[in-house]
Amino acid sequence: MKRLFRDYCKPYTGVFLASALCILLSSVFSMLVPQTMRFAIDSVLDGKASFLDSLKGTFSNIQLLTLLALAAVVFALLNMVFSFLFKYLVSLGSEGVIKDMRDGLYRHIAALPYSYFGRIETGELVQKCTLDVDVVKGFLIRQLPEVLRTAAVIVTSVSFIFYTNVLCGVISVIFIPVIALYSGVFFKKLSVRFQKADEAEGILSGRVLENLSAFRVVRAFGKEREEVRRFDEKNEEYCNIWVKIGRLLGAYWGVGDFFAALQILAVMLAGIYGALNGTLSSGGFVAILTYSGMLIWPVRSFGRTLSEFSKCTISLKRIQDVMDEPQEQDTGTLTPDMTGDIVFNEIRFTFPGGEPLFDGLTFTVKGGTTLGILGGVGSGKSTLGALLLRLYPLKDGEGTITVSGTDIRDIRLAHLRGQIGYTTGEPFLYSKSISENISIAARSASMTEIREAAQDADIARAVENFQKGYDTLVGERGVTLSGGQRQRVAIARTFLRGTPIMVFDDALSAVDSETDKRIRENLARRTKETTTILISHRISTLMDADAILVLKDGKMEQYGSHAQLMREDGTYRRIALEQGVDA
Repeated sequence: MKRLFRDYCKPYTGVFLASALCILLSSVFSMLVPQTMRFAIDSVLDGKASFLDSLKGTFSNIQLLTLLALAAVVFALLNMVFSFLFKYLVSLGSEGVIKDMRDGLYRHIAALPYSYFGRIETGELVQKCTLDVDVVKGFLIRQLPEVLRTAAVIVTSVSFIFYTNVLCGVISVIFIPVIALYSGVFFKKLSVRFQKADEAEGILSGRVLENLSAFRVVRAFGKEREEVRRFDEKNEEYCNIWVKIGRLLGAYWGVGDFFAALQILAVMLAGIYGALNGTLSSGGFVAILTYSGMLIWPVRSFGRTLSEFSKCTISLKRIQDVMDEPQEQDTGTLTPDMTGDIVFNEIRFTFPGGEPLFDGLTFTVKGGTTLGILGGVGSGKSTLGALLLRLYPLKDGEGTITVSGTDIRDIRLAHLRGQIGYTTGEPFLYSKSISENISIAARSASMTEIREAAQDADIARAVENFQKGYDTLVGERGVTLSGGQRQRVAIARTFLRGTPIMVFDDALSAVDSETDKRIRENLARRTKETTTILISHRISTLMDADAILVLKDGKMEQYGSHAQLMREDGTYRRIALEQGVDA
């Protein structure tokens, strides 16, 4: 909470102070209404001395009652005006705080390292960015104002009760710490329950998101009943947690009702005692009962405020867990030409908590040439592309990667990644039109350039057969396109960027051999001066490369041209023969 007020609320301090002043004035004017009732009963009806005595000779009792009634209306109107200003200012400040929080959270997530997203569930991260932020928003807009209102009502009502009768004031004050104490006990128990509820909700959201993302797999394997059963289990756990929370809240409100009734009874008895011994007037007795009634709800709502405060602290902690994650460090300052050789030198990379993947791997990709990389699952093919992009930064002692003689750690990240076109076998497409997906990294591209890129990626014919052509919406994650069409749209996107380095990580796995050949021919024509890295399981995709690297268990097993490797008795030749490629 300290960080919330320090990091986000501080710029809106003036707004929140103004709102606090407004709620204080609103409470004062609302507390003046019972005073008009008191004077009406004591001075006008019972004829006791008061400041109205000077008016009795000028106005009749009916006129005095009318003036007091008008005063009550004026106080009520002023209460309404300041109450409106209070809510408006709180809303203005709270929405500003939440906007800044969302912006800061999104900016921070965008700057987190690639490795972070591999160790956190998407559903949990989405929940932190949406539901947890909404919990904080609810606290700022509803519960924080309630805290201010409660404090103002308690201070003003108790002050007026003390002003009217000291004994009644003492009794009213006695019950406040008692209620605060037992509310604190419930608060501790509720905080544990709410944390479990948040964790269970994150798991439940992750399960829903996972199933919606993998609905094709679920349908294809007929796993609907199993997935529903798994969801029911998590949903049952989530519901049971909230049943326990409801039981705890029920106990809290039950105890609160008892203390509220006890407080009213004690104040009433004290008031009766004062009225009988002449220390409290009839009007004062009515005013005190009114103040006691006005005091009940703010004091009772203290527990609700604490429970919401508990939720807010848990949500803030979850948000802060994200904000405390270290951002990706960009130590590079250079923006060199990147058309030269790419040298991987003595690479000894290890994933966090895993076994060493590379053990001194060294090879060179000549500038303007094409390197093919072949290897089995887990051999490190895709990791090489990630290392080149600094998605996984190499540490000291893990070797170096240089481009045109410059260590990539010394190159500014934006420049490095802006000079490398990267296409994976499972490309991400936005829920936009085909033309927007192709031009996503080149916003200023003309339709002519988009069509040329689509033509070279061998997707143009398919797009033109769609009813809306390049304006066709591909759907979320590109679900309206086939796997091969999605890959070709992604390849067109890379072509359109025209970067000096292009990496295709199994990007042709979903297309047939003929389409593969046409794309590679277009690639060779477009990228005569481009350094290209082709990663694939398919020999036909790699055979025209200037050089081919064969990886096995993170080590270089073979290196050479297609003709050279076919003359050797090794993995490359074996796979080529299995795939029907002639020696």
